[in-house]
Amino acid sequence: MRKQETTIGVATAEHRQKMETKTNANKRSQLYQKLLTHTTFNFFLRKSFFRRETEFIEEVVKDIYRTLHISSRIPLPKLIGMDYSKEFLTSWLKDSSSHTADILIIMGMGGIGKTTLAKYVYGLHSHEFATSSFIEDISRASNKRSGGLLALQKQLDDDISTSKSSSTQVHDVSTYISMIENVVARKKVFLVLDDIDRLEQLDALLGSKGFHTGSKIIITTKDAWLIQSCAMFKTNLKPKHEKHLLNGLYEIKSRELLCFHAFMCNHPKVGFEEVLEKLVKYCEGHLLTLEVLGKSLHNRDVAYWEGYIEGLKKEMGSNINNILRMSFDTLSSNDKELFKHIACFFVGMDRDVT
Repeated sequence: MRKQETTIGVATAEHRQKMETKTNANKRSQLYQKLLTHTTFNFFLRKSFFRRETEFIEEVVKDIYRTLHISSRIPLPKLIGMDYSKEFLTSWLKDSSSHTADILIIMGMGGIGKTTLAKYVYGLHSHEFATSSFIEDISRASNKRSGGLLALQKQLDDDISTSKSSSTQVHDVSTYISMIENVVARKKVFLVLDDIDRLEQLDALLGSKGFHTGSKIIITTKDAWLIQSCAMFKTNLKPKHEKHLLNGLYEIKSRELLCFHAFMCNHPKVGFEEVLEKLVKYCEGHLLTLEVLGKSLHNRDVAYWEGYIEGLKKEMGSNINNILRMSFDTLSSNDKELFKHIACFFVGMDRDVT
């Protein structure tokens, strides 16, 4: 690999030829060649002894990705109407003034766009860190089977560890906690923990011993209290944390998002203007509802749209109502009753005022 001979040499030569056809390709080709020669050799000297070849190659690839500033291979979701939030998260990630790990809590009702925003930012910036991991849908994944929490811990450990634990079977949550703590204490990491709803999830994935300076952790949740009550916040050196609340989209951006999914463009087709406005008002800026409705009505005629709207008014058990009930269903019985009484005071009022 160092001398770039045989198949590696052929592959490198072919790739270099392709790159040289592009603008300023000569400089990039030289950089690529140096990366393969020097980066691989340095890795070999420092880390290849007594290690599996597959692990060594994987780390070389990751190092080249970081050096070339290649973003994550995770496809970026469509982000409409979240310019301020995107800029806020990007600025927070670039801020290196903290002497501890930084935690950002993205809050909001279910389906409002917390996961979409976190996934977008992760896809753009994960390559800037020594290691990273995106753990999605933690609430459902940890509940669906008895070993759900262990599976999440294994995913995190596999993502951030240099030496994989696949050969060693771990059956204990506390053992995985120690393994994760050892890694995050030594490396600058970028973690996204999506949809946290219980303390035990945070304690199992973050531990209590703290993170390497400069690490960034994004947590999406409907309940910010959980984060400040986890084990990591009970230590002497508490991490710096901020909150970012997501609200629904305004009408202009709601219309644009609905059109994107229904018509694959940013404006309605001729004749659909009136039914589109009805749906925009029905969704009240709820991102997931707009997305589901738009995809359901793609390539449908106006008559079908009208019938669909009438059906939404009658069917309390529809997919849309189930989406809108997600946050409500997580409340306790007393909180549900309190919510219904409070909601009555705001009937007919502007949502931005309430």
